[in-house]
Amino acid sequence: MEKAMNTTRKAIFISSLNAAIGLMMFGFGVHLTIQANLGAQPWDTLFLGIAGLTGIKYGNISVMLSVVLILIDIFVLHEQIGLGTILDAFIVGKTVDLFNRLGWIPTMNGSPVSFESRR
Repeated sequence: MEKAMNTTRKAIFISSLNAAIGLMMFGFGVHLTIQANLGAQPWDTLFLGIAGLTGIKYGNISVMLSVVLILIDIFVLHEQIGLGTILDAFIVGKTVDLFNRLGWIPTMNGSPVSFESRR
């Protein structure tokens, strides 16, 4: 019989750490997409729109809406929520805010090769 995964504190910690690192990498990818200024995914577009209207940072909007959706899942839809969902709700948006604050990647304002330079 095969032993079930994540039954010890050490296994849960390692799995959670792996998930957190992966979510931070995903958050960096979201940051790159936003900085490329070529469009964004639907949820990112919603978060950016609300952030633009309210002046609240992207990550804070992401966390607030994620918590609302988790509460709806738990209390209205009666879904079971795992630790990964909770980590996702907090890590991705705050990672985007971190990289925005660091300012390592400038926002693109046009394509690297414009049509004018091809003539």
